[in-house]
Amino acid sequence: MVVLALLGLQTLILAVAAGAEGDAQADKVSAGQRLYREGILSSGEAVTGFTHGDIPIFASQLACESCHRRSGLGSSEGGKVVPPVTGQALFQDREHEQQAPFRSRSMSVGGRPAYELSSLADALRLGVDSGGNELDPLMPRYDMSDSDVEALYAYLETLASELPAGVDDSKVHLATIAAKNADESERESMLEILKAFAADKNADTRNESGRSVRGPYFRAYMDVSYRKWDLHVWELEGPSETWFEQLEALYEEQPVFALVSGIGEGSWRPVHDFCAVQEVPCIFPITDRPVLDEDFYSIYLSGGVYREAKAVAEHLNDKLSEEPALVIQVYRAGSAGEAMAEAFLKAAEDSSATIEAVRVAGSDPPSANFWETLYRERGPGIVLAWLGSDDLENLGSGAGLGPATPSLVILSDTLSGDGAYSVTGPIRQQVRVVSLLELPERRERGLLRLRTWVKPRGIEINHPRVQADAFLAVTLAGSAVKHMRRNFSREYMIEIVEHGLDNSVFRSVYPQLTLGPNQRLASKSAYILRPSPDAEDGWVAVDAASSY
Repeated sequence: MVVLALLGLQTLILAVAAGAEGDAQADKVSAGQRLYREGILSSGEAVTGFTHGDIPIFASQLACESCHRRSGLGSSEGGKVVPPVTGQALFQDREHEQQAPFRSRSMSVGGRPAYELSSLADALRLGVDSGGNELDPLMPRYDMSDSDVEALYAYLETLASELPAGVDDSKVHLATIAAKNADESERESMLEILKAFAADKNADTRNESGRSVRGPYFRAYMDVSYRKWDLHVWELEGPSETWFEQLEALYEEQPVFALVSGIGEGSWRPVHDFCAVQEVPCIFPITDRPVLDEDFYSIYLSGGVYREAKAVAEHLNDKLSEEPALVIQVYRAGSAGEAMAEAFLKAAEDSSATIEAVRVAGSDPPSANFWETLYRERGPGIVLAWLGSDDLENLGSGAGLGPATPSLVILSDTLSGDGAYSVTGPIRQQVRVVSLLELPERRERGLLRLRTWVKPRGIEINHPRVQADAFLAVTLAGSAVKHMRRNFSREYMIEIVEHGLDNSVFRSVYPQLTLGPNQRLASKSAYILRPSPDAEDGWVAVDAASSY
């Protein structure tokens, strides 16, 4: 009995010790992550060091992530190749000839033994690799304690050390958001594109998986990343404020590697926050209310209503400086129009204009009397009508009454869609439309590739922007997965999308799309359009400087 008791006590002591050791290791990894991503030492101070021998640099300039990227898989720029620093890359011997088949001679990397803790310390402090070779002068020489080196070592061991959640040897689990508060027709149009692409991709995967087994070594290297896609449709219920908890439950049931596209009404903040917490990529969701905080894991096509509001404020800058400038914002409470009105207030906060709010009540479109009263009582001010297409039905009523006519009526392409371009009557010449999309006469050209792809699949184009955005998101996601090779990493997926967007032939319906490292809004432009003087239904940019 005494022996059993002693054995039980010994087991308990060992378990406690193992738990304490595990906690200590987790703390070490956490400290190493902060050092790698932010350049902050375990003391809480910014790391310091030198580059090119004697040039001092600090903190974020010295964060490993800034060059080796968050994935740890490296980068290249200006002829300089930044090598990978994942555990797999650092902590095993590297043979020169292993690099040669996949690099040009100028990019070849010499052999060296595997790094150990002491040789990693020498690389960080002295700029000497594990083989005794001097590292590039661009590589900083850090002022770093032994404990910080140990923490960084522990974190680097975790980079790309195993398949991430949502990936196994045969499948990649992906998800898309199909919120039930979105327009049903738009939701189904998005899903039709995503499901068709996944079906095509899985058909190809069967062939590529066979080649990776039977083909020569260089094909095996290229095909090893091929896996079947399992596309999960996450149908979220209720207002967007309730989505975070629903996403957590869905993810617990089935983790996914990434979110691709997605659609829903309301702020995208809950999805954005979920992706930040779980470190799950969210690639180009279809939302007019993105989150402008530049968190690493969510990438948006545009700034939505917030970007449009800023463009309008910039366009009206001179008018808003005049006295007395009056701006009337018309919107429905709780709508995307209200979010746009708030964004405009913030963008125009330094102006001397008087900015008033008029909230539309009820569910019916504002009546002719509503607009007539607004124009008569407010005089020739600037009206910003942040409303849906149906709410513009009587917008022209009461115009042409001399001084009661507003000097400008600005509408949103994002909120009003085609209705923004369909206003008739005398007020039409006062109408301006802010748009994040390509000029109307050029949009069809941008859709040609999509139309070619959907035709043999029997898909109709009934919501061009939604379907084009979904197609762009899923093609870029597919390309990213394909080019990962053996390096399945969520962070690497985002980095590939950052670099791959510029090379994408398909651009959806936007005038410009480009991303750089850590940029999270692909479209940087907005147009202010007015009715064309030469074509009855045409619209032209207001001036040469119409891209904001």
